Amino acid sequence: MKKIRVVFIAVLVLTLLLSFAACTGAPERTTTPVDIASFFVKTKKTAEEVEYHVTEEGTIEIVAYTDSSTRTEVTIPDEIDGYPVTTIKNFSLFNTDTLQKITIGKNVKEIGDWALTNNKSMQEFVVSPENEYFTAVDGVLFTKDKKTLVCYPTAKNINIDRYGQTTDTTAYAIPEGTERIANRAFYRCGYLTEVTFPSTLKQIGEMSFHRCEKMGNVVFPEGFLSIGKDAFTYCYGLTDITFPATLKSIDTYAFSFCENVKHIKFVGDKTAVSLADKWQPTRDGQTIKDLVIE
Repeated sequence: MKKIRVVFIAVLVLTLLLSFAACTGAPERTTTPVDIASFFVKTKKTAEEVEYHVTEEGTIEIVAYTDSSTRTEVTIPDEIDGYPVTTIKNFSLFNTDTLQKITIGKNVKEIGDWALTNNKSMQEFVVSPENEYFTAVDGVLFTKDKKTLVCYPTAKNINIDRYGQTTDTTAYAIPEGTERIANRAFYRCGYLTEVTFPSTLKQIGEMSFHRCEKMGNVVFPEGFLSIGKDAFTYCYGLTDITFPATLKSIDTYAFSFCENVKHIKFVGDKTAVSLADKWQPTRDGQTIKDLVIE
């Protein structure tokens, strides 16, 4: 009943507007008909509680997911009702408690920065070998060319009990050939204690390691270029940071709340690096007084 009432009101308003325009005496001109249905995109669900809708281009966008206390796996299919599934929108498979595995179909070509983050029990991603845009390497999501690490499963190699508790920690070596760590790729990966960067790494995106609270010091390779906004916020395990001579820029709040950093060294000319406001480590929101930067 409510939907009918809303549609009726929308039609009435448009009718009044068109009538008003006709009475103004304005020169006659050709107009594009208004598609009332486009105002009310109907969201549907798959059997796995994945919500989606059909775009005007005749493709499927995944837009949401209803978390379940029993479901541990979700599959993004190749097609739904004959339409190819091409997009996983921001926040669509986000912040779940029990999902451990997400399988991505062959037609997905766009995944939002926030689409797959903060899934507390996530163990692995699986991608159709026919997908031309993404692939999985040892359960970690990459672009097809393996140059960008898209998303690391939050609980990879971690055993979590039925109460959601664990004492496990883990380490991860990013494969050689990786050039970029995507925005939020390791977002809230609180079980990581060590991450090894490849010699090929050039860029770290926004919030890439946000709240990786147990992660220790990292080594930026020669050839590394830039660090995005909020990239290492709340990384309490960082104590010593050395930037290579190739570094070009560090964005705002890159090391905010990294309160245990004692020493930062620029191997090259610091004045040649573009340093955004408030890029430095902070403690309780304030600059760390005993921090040494050279």
